[in-house]
Amino acid sequence: MLKVNYIFRNPDNGGFSIEELFSNISSSIRSYRKVSTIELPYKGAALGSILKNLRYISGYKRNQIFHITGDVHYVALVPFRKFVLTIHDCHMFNNYSNLLKKVLIKYVWFYLPVTTASVVTVISEHTKKDLIRLVPWARRKIVVVPNPVNSLLERQPKNWSTDRVRILHLGTKKNKNLENTIRALAPLRCTLVIVGRLSEEHRVLLEKSGINYENYSNIPYSKIKDLYETSDVVNFVSLYEGFGMPIIEAQQVGRVVVTSPISPMKEVAGSGAAFAEPNDIEDIRKTYVRLIQDSKWRNSLIENGFINVQKYQLEAVGKEYEKIYAKLDVA
Repeated sequence: MLKVNYIFRNPDNGGFSIEELFSNISSSIRSYRKVSTIELPYKGAALGSILKNLRYISGYKRNQIFHITGDVHYVALVPFRKFVLTIHDCHMFNNYSNLLKKVLIKYVWFYLPVTTASVVTVISEHTKKDLIRLVPWARRKIVVVPNPVNSLLERQPKNWSTDRVRILHLGTKKNKNLENTIRALAPLRCTLVIVGRLSEEHRVLLEKSGINYENYSNIPYSKIKDLYETSDVVNFVSLYEGFGMPIIEAQQVGRVVVTSPISPMKEVAGSGAAFAEPNDIEDIRKTYVRLIQDSKWRNSLIENGFINVQKYQLEAVGKEYEKIYAKLDVA
């Protein structure tokens, strides 16, 4: 039975969600086989960093499984290794308008790594469709394995804040739709709790709106957990996602979720969320007004969410990954 090495991007790259996710998955795999983690020593996407990271991984013995947990797809270019490559979304490809950069991303981050990896896992059917559009011949090696909900989260009942509703918003990148959220919530009596670095434009918009807000960035997951537990609603009306972890995390804690009625959010949420069109400020506002006024609807969403999240429990997802590793043991 081969050892599994989980490969993480350099910790200075500024992310934590992938690391938190696969730290949980690796803990469940330990009941099946030996595991270890590898942090890449060089950050960024410069050619020098890529080459140094490839050289670093090539120093590891071959007779092991290497699971690239996301972001640094190019590591699969190291030859003669059994790679499992997890692709969370294909949005990176759409981020560049420069033709040369677009071609480089397409080949170095998608075409070539997908071709050389033994197995490619994606976190949703939506990401699978996007990836097949980029790499049509990859269909046969793609396996959909959803993200598990963090095992640190537990159901924590909370009385609805009648004075000032607490709304948790995670992420400040463009796709997180913070601007429309602020505009929609401005007339309502609420506190918007924002996790992520605010731009100057965000701050100006918040001040003009007069909305009461709190802001946190670079905080440990234990603090994220606290913010879930002290919130009334989790806002996730994103424009684009590969999966949508805050949806199932909110459901696990027992909080109302407001999200977008587009893939993959609508499939991930099931019947356990309120849906609002992300580009329609008035629709977002109406959804919140109804949530504030209709306690029966709120409670039904919470109960439906708790039922929905059961399929995203860590043990079930860990078993799906172990099936993949077991096939590579004999490949």
